[in-house]
Amino acid sequence: DETNLSGSINSFNWSEIENAFYNSTPYLNYSLISLDQLFSNITDLKDYKFTFDCKLYKRKNNVNFQEKYINSLVNVINKHDLKNNVYIESQDTSFLNKLKERDSDYKLFIYPSSFDEGFQTALDLDLYGITISTKHISQKQIEKAHSNNLKIAIWNIHSNNKNAEGVKKGPDFIQTDNVRHLVDLIKK
Repeated sequence: DETNLSGSINSFNWSEIENAFYNSTPYLNYSLISLDQLFSNITDLKDYKFTFDCKLYKRKNNVNFQEKYINSLVNVINKHDLKNNVYIESQDTSFLNKLKERDSDYKLFIYPSSFDEGFQTALDLDLYGITISTKHISQKQIEKAHSNNLKIAIWNIHSNNKNAEGVKKGPDFIQTDNVRHLVDLIKK
């Protein structure tokens, strides 16, 4: 474990983890904070976009957990008026459906293992887009998604070369480990 607690994070309530801290490098000087605390401390919050990678591991009472998770997520988004600044991605289609039922304006992304699976799911569920490893999508597939009004976010970008390859593919979003290089590349 990377914190002073043990077990799965989703088995705790906030009151049980709010005093947790990281105990491994490079995060030794960091404590856990809530999303609400983070948003409350960012000036010009509406100038930023946020992606929530919602990993809902299968568990007992998953329906109850999903409802609590959704309620908490929606409450913090609404409290900070960030619906237009938030992208929510998940592999769990029931979770995405429940969010869509709650508000069809959420920008929801399916996180599939293959483009074909993601493309069909995004169309069937009328989602905003697809988040996928750059290894599993081509420029042609991105063009196909765009022609169907789907946004594409790619990840698994760990180097300057991967940044350049990612930009050439033409996605809407690139999740990279080398942000500074990507920004410089896009400015050119």
